[in-house]
Amino acid sequence: MTDDDEQASVWNWGSFGAAALGVIQIFAGVFLQGRTEGITAVLLIRQGSPDTMFAIRTGVAKTFSWNEYAIEKLINIPFTAVSIGIVRWLYGGAEHAFRRAIARVVARKVAMVLAREVTTVCFGWALRAAKDAILEKLHERLESAIESTFTQ
Repeated sequence: MTDDDEQASVWNWGSFGAAALGVIQIFAGVFLQGRTEGITAVLLIRQGSPDTMFAIRTGVAKTFSWNEYAIEKLINIPFTAVSIGIVRWLYGGAEHAFRRAIARVVARKVAMVLAREVTTVCFGWALRAAKDAILEKLHERLESAIESTFTQ
């Protein structure tokens, strides 16, 4: 057995465990997000992703360390919490304006579609009435022309 074979057979179970923790966090966040509107679900999802990436990066490079993982976690948690808070704050302020803008756009679209349909129906009735009047007039003229031809 060569030195390369020994290195290839060594598996860093720590990186595998950290990746598993990250995936579990993501699944737990997705599960909670469907049931609650709290910040915990988003925090779990946003913490699970970098944990998984850290585990993959350090596992491939064979440099995984639980100490580095803990330091990475301690750095990520406050930044993630602050970023979620800022996004929620911005989204909360923009949500009402967005809803009003959406309501206006929807109302405008409904009004345009309604006006178009009413115009189409009315125009259809007017065209039918004009067609009937033209055909009636044409029928009368045709009858008078046929009668005049037979009388001559």
